[in-house]
Amino acid sequence: MKPVRHVEFFDDLTVEEAEEFGLLVKRVTSALRKCLPRPPAKVYTILLAESADCSHIHFHVVPRMEDDPIEFRGPRVFAWPGDIDTAEIERLVQLLRMELS
Repeated sequence: MKPVRHVEFFDDLTVEEAEEFGLLVKRVTSALRKCLPRPPAKVYTILLAESADCSHIHFHVVPRMEDDPIEFRGPRVFAWPGDIDTAEIERLVQLLRMELS
């Protein structure tokens, strides 16, 4: 998730934008918990504002399952080497779109 306009710091958001983002994080988290085949142990909301090609703020909303290896929990989630089942991801995206519409 990212703002519609270019924003490099969270506090650069207007009050209305920040409130909207908070509600959106809540809705997306709720939708993930409903749409995943089994409930996640946690849902991480990670704010990043820096990468080689992306200097604006953006959020990753990442479900963490109970059986995910401990070495890939928390901020190490981005090092996850697991295989990605693209058909399963596409199915989840469709469910999330329906839930959020």
